[in-house]
Amino acid sequence: MTMHSKSLSRRALLRDSAMLMTSLAAIPIVLISPTARASKASKSDFHYQEQPREGKKCADCAAFLANTSANASGACKIVDGPVNPNGWCMAYSAR
Repeated sequence: MTMHSKSLSRRALLRDSAMLMTSLAAIPIVLISPTARASKASKSDFHYQEQPREGKKCADCAAFLANTSANASGACKIVDGPVNPNGWCMAYSAR
């Protein structure tokens, strides 16, 4: 085997390995259903509570979706169900 053919084999092996790794990395993305990707977490998963925590509340969170009615519960992009604007959960992220 010459030096040239040995380096081509090494290149081919590296190229094929890279393609294999890319393919393997894409499998979970392809196999997860759109419904699973779109679903929200339960309130208990994020330790949701109806009162603020350390001055942080849902109304100030980037994931909070306010209701147009005054004093009504809103919604959240992450947590399922109605969300109290004065509530808090672990998903809190300041706007």
